[in-house]
Amino acid sequence: MNETTAKNTEHSTLLRDTVLRLLEIKGIDLRELMLEQARRAVDRGIHAGGAFSALVPLTTLYYSGLMRIDPESPTSKDQDYFILSKGHAVALLAAIYADLGFFDRAVLSGSRSVSSILNGHPGPLLPGVHTATGPMGQGICVAGGLAVAGQLEDRFDVFAVTGDGELQEGTVWEAIMYAASQRSDNFCVVVDNNQGQLDNPTALHLDMSRIADQFRAFGWRVFDVDGTRFAPMYDALRAFKNETRDGRPTAIISRTRKGWGGFTSQLVMHKTKLPDSVIDLEISLQRRLRETRVREFLKVRNSVDEPGLAMQIEKQAESMNLRVSASGVEGIPVGVRTKPAPPRDKAIHAVELPELDAERSYATDEIVSMAMKEYAKDPRVVSIDSDLSS
Repeated sequence: MNETTAKNTEHSTLLRDTVLRLLEIKGIDLRELMLEQARRAVDRGIHAGGAFSALVPLTTLYYSGLMRIDPESPTSKDQDYFILSKGHAVALLAAIYADLGFFDRAVLSGSRSVSSILNGHPGPLLPGVHTATGPMGQGICVAGGLAVAGQLEDRFDVFAVTGDGELQEGTVWEAIMYAASQRSDNFCVVVDNNQGQLDNPTALHLDMSRIADQFRAFGWRVFDVDGTRFAPMYDALRAFKNETRDGRPTAIISRTRKGWGGFTSQLVMHKTKLPDSVIDLEISLQRRLRETRVREFLKVRNSVDEPGLAMQIEKQAESMNLRVSASGVEGIPVGVRTKPAPPRDKAIHAVELPELDAERSYATDEIVSMAMKEYAKDPRVVSIDSDLSS
């Protein structure tokens, strides 16, 4: 290895290290945003267990630069798409979207009220959310459909986060089987394997210990990682994004536990109401942890004596809405960045039903096919029949 190659490798390793440390700091900031959501929610609660356990994959996706996003135009095809299939983790998604400027941080207050667009599950009322999720299996199925579209001329990747509780739903495995059959190697599913579900946050009804083998059996490429650490999650997502693809969709099994990263046992619960005393103590402990993580980051950052690399690190921090100084790492407030979508012609043009000859008989599928051909004349009309190969 020559001197230039060795130096580039050293810089790459150091940049990766600082990115991971910044992700840890950002993750703590997002936990605080979730805790404040609980304080200000109408029912003073959030779906904490599954939101906290999904923090590592979602923080890595949205702040590492591996997923292309466009907060100014969330429906643009010139980006990647994300679906939160385990919709109960909406508190985390909302915290991220408010931090990135998809909507104002004021939306995080008063959730689940009549006047709020933020509810117990994500829906398209929230800018950046492409489909309503929460009903088990719905999100991953929509994500699989988006992945098929993303293999066409627009060429985008699709990410989805599901849970081991949701994997006990049959429709999920239909989507998994279909994605493999379509060779959707632009599709990446992260399984939040937190070993709990709604009615028992510390155990599953079914044995889900062989999830990785099950995905492989369906023809998927699988990474099995420690979901409590940013490094393995970052490396797995980077491998999906950057390595040569072979037609297999990718599954990342994120092994963690409900409520991970919280200090109080109440955050393990599927949904919990938190008194101010618990929220205040939790935030205090999170901030103390943040101070430790900042000191660790600055120790590495301040060892960098090359201006170009130091600038790269600062730009990476700014992309996470963090500002690095000699003495600390502060959050950068971001206003609303999402712009109104351009006007669209949503009119449905008249579609005529096929004319039938009263003198002859027709098979049912023949009539359906004739009708679908008529519907297809207007691109705004979509007709779906799940029982016809055509």
